[in-house]
Amino acid sequence: MIYYYGNEVCTGCKITKMMLDKTNIPYQYVDVATIPGFEGEIPQLQLYDGALLIGNHEIRQWIRESGYY
Repeated sequence: MIYYYGNEVCTGCKITKMMLDKTNIPYQYVDVATIPGFEGEIPQLQLYDGALLIGNHEIRQWIRESGYY
């Protein structure tokens, strides 16, 4: 399972969500507002192997290299 960490007001998060939805990548959305004390950068993807991608550049690169887009 891929976990997507973001929130509803972050512009970069909205872009990430559009990329994931457009490429039909299955993911579980986690609103960081529900995580007490969360201080990480968003958007983030946690991949199947536990690797963490931070920011749209890393996420977009992974989507392209993975063959989803």
